[in-house]
Amino acid sequence: DNPYYALPSSQLKEELFYVSENLPGVKLMFQDPNFAIRCEETLSLFESLPPEKRNPYAVESSLNILRPDRLARLRDTNCVAMTPGIESWSQYSRKAGVGSAINEEKLVQVVEHFSMMREYIPYLGANFIFGLDHDAGNEPFELTMEFMRRLPFVWTSLNTPIPFGGTPLYAARLQDGRLLPTL
Repeated sequence: DNPYYALPSSQLKEELFYVSENLPGVKLMFQDPNFAIRCEETLSLFESLPPEKRNPYAVESSLNILRPDRLARLRDTNCVAMTPGIESWSQYSRKAGVGSAINEEKLVQVVEHFSMMREYIPYLGANFIFGLDHDAGNEPFELTMEFMRRLPFVWTSLNTPIPFGGTPLYAARLQDGRLLPTL
């Protein structure tokens, strides 16, 4: 529930220029799941560097912003890796850019999208979250295994929510009696 604070554009531009001059060729990673909040502005900053000065970089982002025009800009600014979040087969469909599609229908559309992305970005990953309240039965696992079979070139990352002490998730799980006692 914390507000998003973006790095000022002027500071990001200065840092990109500094890295290009002082650490040429070093790979950068933007572990910002909200890369899309200012995607056009951020890509313009990357484009302000001469092509031969652009460090290779990787981005975490929502799948719904990764249209061919943006993918071309990402490729042209030296993006070498992309790890969008799919999160769940039964939720977060808008974030995945598939409208209201869920389960098998979502799988088909996501597989198509990743196949298209492969034309632009050499390394692709996908993030999933298991253990969400709306997941039930074997279907989340079966759909994820099918995703992996259809897209063996995508590095699949499986995550589970962890209710760390002092967090809202911890408080909610404690109140619901859903935490295992310590031994």
